[in-house]
Amino acid sequence: MMNHTVWVVDASALSEPLIVSLADVDKDAVERFLKQAREQGWKLLAPNCLFYEVVGALRKAMAQYVEIAEQLLKSLIAEFPIELTSCRELAVEALQISCKHTLSSYDAFYVALAKRHRAKLLTSDARLKRALASKPELAVEAYSLEDLGLFKAVAG
Repeated sequence: MMNHTVWVVDASALSEPLIVSLADVDKDAVERFLKQAREQGWKLLAPNCLFYEVVGALRKAMAQYVEIAEQLLKSLIAEFPIELTSCRELAVEALQISCKHTLSSYDAFYVALAKRHRAKLLTSDARLKRALASKPELAVEAYSLEDLGLFKAVAG
């Protein structure tokens, strides 16, 4: 189990469990994550673009489940113990990271926040995990919910 209690959570780490919950593949995926966060006393951080990206992922993947998606998202927003940081505060660092390390602008915001707090990054984005592993100078370790034993990714 990870002893580190500060995590930056990216949109993919929230979207994937939400989508499999909505698709009835793994109804408990989100609850397991929230329970682990509470029990371990994790401090969860994200740039305030998080929910913009989550809504986009839900819309794309789950358009046929709009009412259920709305209910789940409302519940998540109300119960999710996450501290949001303004993208304005991270913009300069994100631009530097994005340009220097050829990361997307969205990914660069999460990385900038993780660097600022010396936090680990929680992501379901395998490409981002590989990029961070190949860029030790960024000093950001990335993990997935699957790495933590909280979620089994569904091939699709």
